[in-house]
Amino acid sequence: MCMRRVRMASVLVLIPLLAAGCLSEQRWDEDVTFKVADVFVAKSGREMALLDVVGQLPGEPLEKFTRQGIYKEEFPSGLSQGDTVTCRILQTADNTLDDSKETEISNCRRS
Repeated sequence: MCMRRVRMASVLVLIPLLAAGCLSEQRWDEDVTFKVADVFVAKSGREMALLDVVGQLPGEPLEKFTRQGIYKEEFPSGLSQGDTVTCRILQTADNTLDDSKETEISNCRRS
C-alpha cells in the first residue's frame, strides 16, 4: 500500500512538469542580413521584396530558411534589387501537437 502511494505521488508531481514542458514556447529572435533579390507587385496588388539571407543564420533558428518575403510596409523606402538590409526575425513554436512554427519579420533597415 505504501509503494502505491509513492508511485501516485510521483505521478502527480510529474504531470505538471510534463505539461509545462509540452506547452512552453520556443523562441529565436535575431537580426539577419539579407540581399534584395527582387521587388515586385504580388497578385494581391501589394508591393513586396524577396530577400535572400547573406552568410549564415546566427544562432540556432527553430526552422532554417534562406529566403523571406516582406511587404512594402516592412522595408525602407526606395529599396531596390541588390540592396542589403538587416531585419529582426522572430520565430516561435508553441510545442503543440501540430509542431507549427511562426516567423515574423520586422524593423528592416539598410545595412
